[in-house]
Amino acid sequence: MINTDKNNSFIYESKIESLSFLKDLALIFAKPAAVVYTALVLLFAFLEQGINKIVFLVPLLILSAVFLIIILMLFIMFIWEALFSPYKIFAEDGCLICKFFFKKILVINTKDILFVKRHKGHSKGRGAFYKNKYTLFLKNGKKYMINCFIFRNSSDISFFFTNITKSYNKKYIKHISDEKNTFPEIFHKDIYCFYILKNSLVILLVLCLIVLFIYFIFTRIFLAAIFTFAVLAAIPAVPVKIIMNIKEKTVILKSFCGIKIHRICFHEINRIIISNNLNISVTAMFNDKNKKQKIFLLSPYKSKYRDQIFKILHIIFKNKISFDLTGDEALISNKVKL
Repeated sequence: MINTDKNNSFIYESKIESLSFLKDLALIFAKPAAVVYTALVLLFAFLEQGINKIVFLVPLLILSAVFLIIILMLFIMFIWEALFSPYKIFAEDGCLICKFFFKKILVINTKDILFVKRHKGHSKGRGAFYKNKYTLFLKNGKKYMINCFIFRNSSDISFFFTNITKSYNKKYIKHISDEKNTFPEIFHKDIYCFYILKNSLVILLVLCLIVLFIYFIFTRIFLAAIFTFAVLAAIPAVPVKIIMNIKEKTVILKSFCGIKIHRICFHEINRIIISNNLNISVTAMFNDKNKKQKIFLLSPYKSKYRDQIFKILHIIFKNKISFDLTGDEALISNKVKL
């Protein structure tokens, strides 16, 4: 890897440092494997009506076959990603050049990149985290995915792409700041509602879950019935609708069942902070310091809805809005014109 600070250029050549991810996989599967193996041993001990070699060997063979299939699938996925990921990346003289094994060389003018979406992953130990996998959205509507997972260290690439998205977000914030006085003329209604999902889709989902629950009860598949019931019970606690009342200066989040989850009022709020770390979220800081802050996510909403929500928030809360954009999420997509 070569990094030159003077012209902000760098070169990456693929070097797989180690297969340390196998250690992580082993730790993830160790406990479940031990539990399954113990259960199988007890089952075969019951079937054999005693303890012998079969009781210990057959469960071991079953688990070995399962893990062999899993490792083989992971290895195939690893090879597939490696073959169709760039093995060399150049960033020089305003161009991004990627060389692939089975693709033609990709050359992108960095000025043509609108913003970069960084893909996310989740692990038991780390929780949510950013992958070294990026989708580049260009101004002409095209998009390219670049997976940098085979590079030993891709900090320069991350910094490079993050700066592009930061510049895009700054441009949007400037647009909001310059145009905020015109928002009351555009949004002249008293109430605006925004949905994560259409009502018909949510109703269909609930009906399907109810039918499944009844079916599992009658067929005595109680484990599946308990799981289905847990999903049904969780639906009322998930906000799927934002009601923004400009006249009363309130923001209310409701679930599918109409249960009010959050109510944020202008007179109770000291600060509204919009951040973009892993998700686009809104944090309401109350005047009463003893009152717990409220956070709700805007990532599940369509980009055009987020654009409208940001603008209406500026109408309701006026100068109480601030941005804390240290993450890699683009506030809006290229479908919204600035």
